[in-house]
Amino acid sequence: MKINLIFPSESDSGFGFSDDSNEDPTFRPTSVVSSASSESHESETSTNETVSTTETSMYKCSTTFQQSIVSIKVVTIPRELVWNLEEPTWYTDTAEVSVRYIFMTLDSPFQFFNYLFGDEIFEKILAEFHLYAVQKDPKYPIYLMINNNDLKKFVGICIIMSVVHLPNTKMYGNPSLENSVIKDTMSCNKFENICTNLHFSNNKDAIPSGQPRHNRLHKIRPVINHLNEKFATVPMDDSLSLDQQLCATKYRHYLKQYMHMKPHKWSYSVFVLSRVTGFAYELELYSGLENGESQLLEGYTDLTVCANVVVRLGRFIPENKHHRLYSDNYFTTPGLMTFCEKRGIYCLGTVHQNRLLGVKVPS
Repeated sequence: MKINLIFPSESDSGFGFSDDSNEDPTFRPTSVVSSASSESHESETSTNETVSTTETSMYKCSTTFQQSIVSIKVVTIPRELVWNLEEPTWYTDTAEVSVRYIFMTLDSPFQFFNYLFGDEIFEKILAEFHLYAVQKDPKYPIYLMINNNDLKKFVGICIIMSVVHLPNTKMYGNPSLENSVIKDTMSCNKFENICTNLHFSNNKDAIPSGQPRHNRLHKIRPVINHLNEKFATVPMDDSLSLDQQLCATKYRHYLKQYMHMKPHKWSYSVFVLSRVTGFAYELELYSGLENGESQLLEGYTDLTVCANVVVRLGRFIPENKHHRLYSDNYFTTPGLMTFCEKRGIYCLGTVHQNRLLGVKVPS
């Protein structure tokens, strides 16, 4: 929204100010009232005359202010998306030039959500839902099967429940606490049925624990990979930040970490590569197995546990494009600086003195 203020001319305003005037340009009519009021308190004589002068000044100020407001014009300009005229750099095979045109047509958060969670991921979840339901019960009733539209309704209800908190799902249908949007969208029994059989990957494809390439996140890995592929289609900004984000939870799970220095002591840890505005290009949920010998990326050396996070998330940053990467002392090491310098990436971050390997730092 843009507001243009068109002030009245000198003859209309009654203020009589100009650029060549010797009078105080910061003068406002309210100062007359304040001055007259202060003088009425300080002076013990001519009280009636002071009050009369104050009322006259207030009347003139009110009349002048009303005349000024009449001349104020508000011009509203529709919001427009501003795009960089420079051709974006696509750094993954999944990205297409047509994606830039798609972004220009996204006018609402709902459209942007549909772009990130496309029909392909919903169809994948729907197929895994039916597969898991039949694996668990070969006689699973056909009438309990769901379609793509039901799955989207389920996701929408989960978003509402994340904002409107109640102790359990049945309370959303309670007559005294019911949410009309949720009640009219899906029954409580159908919602709980979807929660029971919701699945994202086939359990038979999972690598058993203790074997090489075992993935603790195999149950949600398809969703994470899909989101990272969608994030990667967005043109990368020049200034990037890599940091740790915490997802606080009270749920009992072995992936949950305890960090006594954080505001939320128990939480899941997520490493995120993002732009300065907060949009994520790549995310990695910490599972504790990322730094095993079998999990190291081919062609990359081991730069310590913390620096390896930057290597994994920053491998998609275009080389020699003068990108700036910022990180804190959790990730920064001399080896990481050397790695980024060889790839033509400017890296800046704080560092612990015990990681400088004998380098003398002035106190």
